Amino acid sequence: MRMRPTLTIALALLLGLSTVVAPGAAAPSQHEPAVPQADEDTPLAARAAAVLERQLAEHPNRRIPRNLREKALCVGVFPSVVKAGFIVAARRGHGLVSCRDAETGAWGAPAVFTVSAASVGLQAGIQSASAILLFMKEEAVEKIATGEKKLAVGADLNVTAGPVGGTATLDTQPAVLSYVRTKGLFAGLNIEGARMGFAPKINAEHYGAEVSAREILLGSRSAPASLAVFQQTLASYAAKPDAASSMAQ
Repeated sequence: MRMRPTLTIALALLLGLSTVVAPGAAAPSQHEPAVPQADEDTPLAARAAAVLERQLAEHPNRRIPRNLREKALCVGVFPSVVKAGFIVAARRGHGLVSCRDAETGAWGAPAVFTVSAASVGLQAGIQSASAILLFMKEEAVEKIATGEKKLAVGADLNVTAGPVGGTATLDTQPAVLSYVRTKGLFAGLNIEGARMGFAPKINAEHYGAEVSAREILLGSRSAPASLAVFQQTLASYAAKPDAASSMAQ
């Protein structure tokens, strides 16, 4: 499957219909998997964990391929990045990013990031959307670890719509693979000019002191209790490669 970088995230639907379906994939079911919903009053870590649990509960032909989850250097989850046609910079625009330890492959502590923009190109009827980002290249990890500025999607951060189902074979290794699930209606999501940035004040609230993106993502900090559920769920969702054979695909 040939992947082409694009400034428009015309994305695979994370938990339902998809723009890219593996050959022979089953048609999407009309019923959602029986995974508890997390409302907007639920803490960020629990909402982000619920996105992963819901995606893994899907039929294998509608999941992010296991081999891509194994290879991901970092994973970002934004439980609700869109509201009424706008990417929001408030609580709904917050998400969590965790990176693997380079030696052990274990997931490190999560850092809070935001996604913000003036507007997005949405079809009528979309009220909210959740997103998963897989960071596949060291260069992308380095960019988010600097935490010095908000990264412009498409310009600073090269994002490619990811495939779903089975095992993915990519002609080229993308910097970041992106998946989005919308409620009620699938839409191509144009976020050219959207920006993703580290949230220092919010991270300080979770970690009890000022801390940099690099210290959290690539350091040896332990996840605070307020974010631990996300780290634990991610360990099951994207297991270390040497343990993946025992995990559900």
